Amino acid sequence: MGLLSALTTGWWGHFGERHGRTKVLAIVTFGLFLTDLTFILVSTPTSPLAAHGHKLLVLAPIFEGALGGWSTLQSATSAYLSDCTSSGSRAQIFSRFAGVFYIGVSVGPSIGSYFINHPWFSSTTSDGRLSVTCVFWVAVICSLINFILVLFVFPESLDKAKRQRAVVEHDKGKARAIEDAVVMQVVPVNGIQEHPTREGIISAFLRPLRLFLPVVRYDRGRKHRDWSLTYLGGALLLAMISTGVYQVKYLYAVHVYGWGVQQLSYYISFMSASRAVFLLVLCPWIIAAFKPTKPQSTQSNPVGGNKLKAVKPKPTRAHLAREISFDLLVTRLSLLIDIISNALVALGPMPAVHSLGNHGVSATQSQALFVLATGASSLGSGAPPALQSLALCITQTRVLDEGNDASSDGGVGELFGALAVLQTLGQMILGVRPPFRVVSLPEELTML
Repeated sequence: MGLLSALTTGWWGHFGERHGRTKVLAIVTFGLFLTDLTFILVSTPTSPLAAHGHKLLVLAPIFEGALGGWSTLQSATSAYLSDCTSSGSRAQIFSRFAGVFYIGVSVGPSIGSYFINHPWFSSTTSDGRLSVTCVFWVAVICSLINFILVLFVFPESLDKAKRQRAVVEHDKGKARAIEDAVVMQVVPVNGIQEHPTREGIISAFLRPLRLFLPVVRYDRGRKHRDWSLTYLGGALLLAMISTGVYQVKYLYAVHVYGWGVQQLSYYISFMSASRAVFLLVLCPWIIAAFKPTKPQSTQSNPVGGNKLKAVKPKPTRAHLAREISFDLLVTRLSLLIDIISNALVALGPMPAVHSLGNHGVSATQSQALFVLATGASSLGSGAPPALQSLALCITQTRVLDEGNDASSDGGVGELFGALAVLQTLGQMILGVRPPFRVVSLPEELTML
């Protein structure tokens, strides 16, 4: 699923630029609906397809990955928010929506546990254990509601003119590709007739990442290469790879403290709730208090005559420079806090039973220090929203340097699609397993 999502996210980003964000959101939500529906068909004991569950389970990630998956959902949501907000730093907006996501991550396991113990209908497996089919029914209903809302209720964030302009640019790109192919067929190079080749899987995967290549810019007549988005992409990839340490923390707690399903689920809910509170309340408050303000201009109301109304001015290079500096500061502080949190976990005392000699602390004290040290990483969860906002401001600055209107937000879907590819690559492919051998989770914990 992670590989398919990485391959398709960039394409869905271009599709959203031409046909609208809500269509992409609806398609991705429908893919999640199909995935949950597949699990229902597999987990229902009376289903005639239950005997072929091992085959159908392979189809679920294929459906979800081909239709974009979570990476496309995140990129389309970020692009939708960018369309609906003013130019400049969007770190506050992205932080709030990331907080809403972690509220779901925090509450979801508790809701699932409740419905397993109090199902709508009695359902057991062949060996007498409680079935989890009721949980998937709840997920299917939620996915269906989201699909209906996106398809029929949510307004489209891209107006018709912007979509038409994106279609024209897409057609021009295809026309140039056809002309290049014809030239290669007609004009031999070094006496050798070359034939155009179709784009392969690797090329399709790397195509969205071309946004992170350095570009040539001219500053006061001097030519230089701008590596800002290249460095930003590398930082985002490393940050997403580092999230693989969460699995190691779970394994550490199970192995050292003997946590079971109940304790680990409480810990996961605590961590998610901490991140939700920080991203939804504390981080936006800090950003609102220290974010550079943009002066508003006023213009006369043609109907009222003397009445004036505030108008959001178009972004200027000076204002975008202040926004970039602020987002960069938020990113650096967030990454620093995350590094300190992981260092505290590594340097924290182990229980006496696991330490060399009798120099360790009690198990209760060690667990409390472990929870506090790992919980401190919630204060560093503002890095991804700040990086997204920083990438958007850098892109707008480049648009201004080219003499275009930075408030048009052209290519936003392509940008967030490329960022989502890096997130998927780091989180679900490269960072899915720790780079060393650790103790395995007990069988009952693999359901978390």
